[in-house]
Amino acid sequence: MRYTVLLRYRPETGQRPFDHPSKSDHQVEGDLSLLPNLGDHIHLESMGGEDEPSFDGIVAERHFRYRGGDSCEVEIVVGPLHAKVEEVQRLGLHA
Repeated sequence: MRYTVLLRYRPETGQRPFDHPSKSDHQVEGDLSLLPNLGDHIHLESMGGEDEPSFDGIVAERHFRYRGGDSCEVEIVVGPLHAKVEEVQRLGLHA
């Protein structure tokens, strides 16, 4: 299976994440064991130009879109870091 991994940031006041393609988007073949899980911390530094995103936060959502055949798009939505305690409690996880 081929996975396309998209990292997206959702600001505290936002209802949906920014649709901002970047160099951090990448493809993975086979094993997804290294994908960040809900509640994990992500720090993304800009990977080049001025328009490249840079953010710090926690994984709030993961969306899997199966495109048929052997293709799947994984959107990882990252929320503000200070929301970690509330998000972890909402998900029923342990910090």
